[in-house]
Amino acid sequence: MKKIKQFLALALAGVLFACSPAPTGTTGSVPAKKETREGPKERTLHLLTSNKILVRMVLELSDGFHQVDTLAMTANQMSRLRPDPKGTMKLGYHAFFYIGANYEPFAKDFIAGLDRNEINVVNLSRGIDLKRYLFNNMDQDNPYYLMNSQNYIIALSTIKNTLKELDPARKLFYDKAFENRYEAVEKFRKEQKTYMSQHSDVVFLTDSDLSAYVLEDYRRKPLLIGDFLKTVEVPIKNLSLPLPTNSSLPGPPDKVDMPANGLRIFIYTDELSLQKYGDEILRLHLVPLKLDLYDYDSSIEEQYERLFMNIRQVIEEKSTPKTP
Repeated sequence: MKKIKQFLALALAGVLFACSPAPTGTTGSVPAKKETREGPKERTLHLLTSNKILVRMVLELSDGFHQVDTLAMTANQMSRLRPDPKGTMKLGYHAFFYIGANYEPFAKDFIAGLDRNEINVVNLSRGIDLKRYLFNNMDQDNPYYLMNSQNYIIALSTIKNTLKELDPARKLFYDKAFENRYEAVEKFRKEQKTYMSQHSDVVFLTDSDLSAYVLEDYRRKPLLIGDFLKTVEVPIKNLSLPLPTNSSLPGPPDKVDMPANGLRIFIYTDELSLQKYGDEILRLHLVPLKLDLYDYDSSIEEQYERLFMNIRQVIEEKSTPKTP
């Protein structure tokens, strides 16, 4: 009986201890383990581009975080290049960026030899409304779409999305870097639009359709000099006759509105065009202006600024009355 009483006393003491409040600063139960989930870690990517122009675009968004290599440092190298895809795969690249639209003559064979499971192949012409041009009497894609600021932003966005996919830890940085470039280009576009609206009488003639993307930024439709010459009523060969003064010149295939006294700027991409149309340039008082398509020594945005500066200089020089 005594043992039973001792057992009941011990049991009651245990119950009272369990029900008593815990000391201040402690808990009455074992703390639960906190689950911590780490986000993605920043990566150093090994990236390859087809040419130096795209290196600059990648660096605009990545700020030196990654190693960026290129296949062609000059346009001359691009035309002669025949890279080895097997050797390229051994270097462990995460992505390959190229212009596409038949700009890289080696692209088809090179890309066919790459392992798409190991390297992201990014064609920047995807999503671009490509224009066409005649080359050796063959209709082809015009690869100079980056010379149009809207297309440049689309291509830059494609690069940004690829970087975010491969290096998600820095996605906010890439978004901000892209936003900065977008705002800079938009500021340029607004300045360009305002200026050209004040000079609606300026007409651009071109030696080929390659400059069509550029003229979109200047709110002008491309007019080939060959087609323009067909609209001149007076034969060009007869240099003794005065220029026609009609303000609207019919031209194939549609009627071309041409200001009678407007400034005519001849945008040429080939030096041979100056020789071919030399007499017409003098006779019709055209102002020749060289357009460098894809200058490997400048960024695309620098090329926009330089061309705009040159066009403004021509317009302002011709608009300023000469002092006697």
